[in-house]
Amino acid sequence: MQCTHHQGFDWYRGLPAGFEQKTSFTDDRRRSVSWFLHRLPERTETMSDHSDDPVISLEIDADGTIEREIDGKWQHAKLRDDTLTLTPAGAPCNWHWMGKPLDIVDVYLPKELLQSTWYEMHRARGSEINLSPLLQLKDTGLSFLLRSLVASGNSAHTHSALLRETLTNHIIVYVLGLSGAILRADPVPTSQLSLPQTRRVQEFVEARMDRNISLDDLAEIAGVSKSHFLRLFRNRTGQTPYAYLTERRLQHAADLLAQSGLPIGEISARCGFNSQAHFAQVFRARHGITPREYRKLMLN
Repeated sequence: MQCTHHQGFDWYRGLPAGFEQKTSFTDDRRRSVSWFLHRLPERTETMSDHSDDPVISLEIDADGTIEREIDGKWQHAKLRDDTLTLTPAGAPCNWHWMGKPLDIVDVYLPKELLQSTWYEMHRARGSEINLSPLLQLKDTGLSFLLRSLVASGNSAHTHSALLRETLTNHIIVYVLGLSGAILRADPVPTSQLSLPQTRRVQEFVEARMDRNISLDDLAEIAGVSKSHFLRLFRNRTGQTPYAYLTERRLQHAADLLAQSGLPIGEISARCGFNSQAHFAQVFRARHGITPREYRKLMLN
């Protein structure tokens, strides 16, 4: 059977034939969960996927069979009605579905929010909280919260951002309050940035995206030497600082292209690119189309 490999949100950017993306929401500020509602066909090829954040999936009115491999261990379950599946952060998995066409919601919990809430609840350091790899979980309360999350995304609520952040807090506190069987405590790696260090770096990048940002600047914000910062940042995020900065600039540029009438040259400057020509080159390499073509596509 053919196997398709995906990393995090990339899964939804190029869905295989027979899949349908219905609706989604991503929060680049990571103050709330990101989620994707899509439909699986009767039978899928084997997918290979992993996320840097824990994922809770809600299979809506399921009727079929799912198989999944995580850490070399295969799991098999027959799913009926509303069923929850938990996928830990940083755990590559292979899976495929057989059964009736299925609507499924994948909800990505920002790992740092999960960790910080755990600390507030228990005042316990020394471990990183993660989800256990459960293929089949029945919990009406959690299912209701995930359905509410999707409903909030389809509403024209005046305070939609606050509503999403509130629902996110409810989901995280609910998950952390369930039995220990759905959670696991991973040892804190000694060779990567801490969550507070990572957050400081991310906030620094977001606030100064229009300026030149050097490796020395980022290392200083993290409070470590430049040579250590390179290794620690990559171990935490899976990216080099340069790749992360470029990705954030491109995402910010894409948002401005789709949501504002600013000239492309001004967007290029606001996102910290050396020139409009360089911006167009990097943008096309990432998206396959020029910024102008992207704006036209988003506005149609």
